[in-house]
Amino acid sequence: MRFFTLLALLLLLIQTVSSLKTLLVLTPPYNPTTFPPNVSRLKSFLSYYDSLPSPPPLRICLRPETSDPTLSKTYISQYLSVCSSHDVILNSPVLLDLLEIDSRFTGIHLKETYVPSPSLLKYIDENNLNLSQSSHGSLPSTSTHFTLMGTMYPTLSHPEKGSTPEGLSILPPKPNNVIGIGGIKTQSQVKAVLEKCEGVGVMGVVFGEGWKENVDDLLKRFTASRGRERPKKIKIDITGGIARSSEGGGGKVVWDGAGGGRDMRKEAGGGGKGKGGWGEAKGAKKERIAKQRGGGGGGGVLSVKAAKRGGKTVTIISPVSKLGGGGKAAETLKMLKTKLATGGTQVDDCLEVQGDHVEKVKKLLSIT
Repeated sequence: MRFFTLLALLLLLIQTVSSLKTLLVLTPPYNPTTFPPNVSRLKSFLSYYDSLPSPPPLRICLRPETSDPTLSKTYISQYLSVCSSHDVILNSPVLLDLLEIDSRFTGIHLKETYVPSPSLLKYIDENNLNLSQSSHGSLPSTSTHFTLMGTMYPTLSHPEKGSTPEGLSILPPKPNNVIGIGGIKTQSQVKAVLEKCEGVGVMGVVFGEGWKENVDDLLKRFTASRGRERPKKIKIDITGGIARSSEGGGGKVVWDGAGGGRDMRKEAGGGGKGKGGWGEAKGAKKERIAKQRGGGGGGGVLSVKAAKRGGKTVTIISPVSKLGGGGKAAETLKMLKTKLATGGTQVDDCLEVQGDHVEKVKKLLSIT
């Protein structure tokens, strides 16, 4: 009897932990020049999100971007009117009466340099609110949280900061690896940004046209094994280039968006070796990734091996092209997930299933 009780508690704990891993934090866009805010767009987003099969828990972070208390109250009230039963927290040291607008507020997040007044601390304590602080006032990014940011600024709203040729405005990255990206309106722009930010794990997106496809794409990436990789420290240049500190020490690896993926380390005066990534030419990067995933850059046999993805073991089957066409890869993935009772996904020219199942997969696929 005790064994079954402990087993039930363990299953409950596993379910709780797994649900934490898919928490999304949504920060709606705000533009004081086009007030009232995009309430209808947020309403459409929430309606769509709630219709998804078993969507991850959603927490909505409201941050007044104006010092005008009246405007802030109106802005928050507008958004609260469509927030339904979702968790709502404030990301600003606002006045107490702003906190009192609605009982659905569950917490407040502040810059660590801001010292809460005694009255604010008293209010937080009396109402059982959560208080968290960080260096830039942005929500903390941990291994158990994914952050889906809204656009903080519309396209070209800050012309003095410039914009990319595609019309994207990219905000400076935060120390917690959250990247704010504004002005995304088309699928081609989304794909371009996702390609440049591949493997970041936490990124920002969109309330432009085609937002349904954007959300679908993000959820797929966040639930795939590589979406849980440890976020990389990167910097996105306003002109569309990407720079990442060299992990090998000494120097900087610079990706040149206009130069077709040239390694710009020498031009940048870095001289460090780095570990590849955005500093490689496109062909070299593809070849390296193919080798890592067992494809060998175009081998003639089907390879099955175990590898680490974000601290977890996955079994990689590659290249997918060897399984045959006509949806054979999708059928194989579905069969493996069923037989192995695990999750899996198709990434580029390989299949990834969660866990170390090399021998079982070889047997199922009749590989000697």
